Amino acid sequence: MIQLYPDEKILKVVRRHWWILLEKVIAFFLLIWAPLIFYGVLSLTVYFDLLSRSLTPLETTSLFLGLIYFIYVIIIFLFFMINWIYYYLDFWIVTDRRVIGVELVSIFNHELFEFNLDKIQDVSVEIKGFFPTVFGYGNLTLRTASAIASLNIEQAAQPNEIRNLIIGAINNSVQRNDNVSI
Repeated sequence: MIQLYPDEKILKVVRRHWWILLEKVIAFFLLIWAPLIFYGVLSLTVYFDLLSRSLTPLETTSLFLGLIYFIYVIIIFLFFMINWIYYYLDFWIVTDRRVIGVELVSIFNHELFEFNLDKIQDVSVEIKGFFPTVFGYGNLTLRTASAIASLNIEQAAQPNEIRNLIIGAINNSVQRNDNVSI
């Protein structure tokens, strides 16, 4: 559970870009349909004749392949669900005082990072590739002088906007601290 300071305001919640999940969905459907296309329509007629007569070796093989395909679909679905969980549970929160990152390391293990804005020394953006350029997502890196040297926000939507937001929050934090010390 993330605790905010009493007067801390959330500026933005950052997640991976929606295209990252859509790529997984497309791959999921291609992996599901590829064996059916390969196997062909011929074997589907076997299932319609099952009740009318006893099974021939071809039909037995077809049922066995259907069972293998069913197991294959379950495994592909599990991999898709794991990817969706990683997509959904990895997020970063930009507040007016700090940047908080929650990242899933494994299904039952997550890490929580916290960077105070006054400790951030560098904010950089990397947009590399055709789809990141077209859809506007990329990697955002925050560097500090602390023990945890950097925080990488991978495949974030509108990373330049987030970078500007963080730099603006740092500038506001510096101005707020200057006004308090006078």
